[in-house]
Amino acid sequence: MSSENPAPIDAIIADYLRAIDAGNAPDRSALLAKHPEFANELRAFFADLDGVEPAAAPLREIVLAPSPADITTLPPPPANPADMSTLAPQSASTAGPLGVVRYFGDKPSAVHVQ
Repeated sequence: MSSENPAPIDAIIADYLRAIDAGNAPDRSALLAKHPEFANELRAFFADLDGVEPAAAPLREIVLAPSPADITTLPPPPANPADMSTLAPQSASTAGPLGVVRYFGDKPSAVHVQ
């Protein structure tokens, strides 16, 4: 089958999933009665869907959560990039938890390790 002409069962399932996404879940019994030639495949699909649903529900909540654009955003950056602070505040400690490294390899150094 080509992707342009899906198998009939694939089209039935795709229509079913589209209807669910639109909030209009079709009656499964009616779908089975409408397509008796695919009853076994549809029952297997419904069983798989019911098995995946509990795991998918929390993920759906994340996907449907407000987008970052809906959440309070940071203030815009200054118009002049030179005004943007790139250094830690003066009150921040300049020595890391390991203190000052006096050498690195065979070269003397005075690098602060953070």
